[in-house]
Order: sequence, then structure tokens, then C-alpha cells
Amino acid sequence: MIFPSTTTMFWDSRLAMTAAIRQYLAEHPDHFDPRQYLKPARENMKKMYIHKIVDVLGSDGKLG
Repeated sequence: MIFPSTTTMFWDSRLAMTAAIRQYLAEHPDHFDPRQYLKPARENMKKMYIHKIVDVLGSDGKLG
């Protein structure tokens, strides 16, 4: 079963990654190596996940 919050996180991560890739390629049109544009995309997704865990879900520090 897929939970609604899981689906939302999936779409949010896709939007975060796409936005970062588009921004990077607009600023660096000569870079075409995925290793160059995926690094900022992963960082953007990481920021989004941290925001969701801490601010939206209120799950910060509740592991264990």
C-alpha cells in the first residue's frame, strides 16, 4: 500500500530535483556531464527532505 505522504514526498523530491537541474543548466549551458548537474540536484532534495522531516512532519529527533 502506498501512503499519501509517501506519494507527496515522491512528487516533492522530483520537483526539487528538476528545479535544481534546470537552474544549473541555465547557469552552466556548457556542462552536460550528469555528475556536474546531479550534485546540486541531490543537495536540493536533501534540503527538501530535512525541511519535511523537521518543519512539516514534526519528526525531528523522534527516532528510537
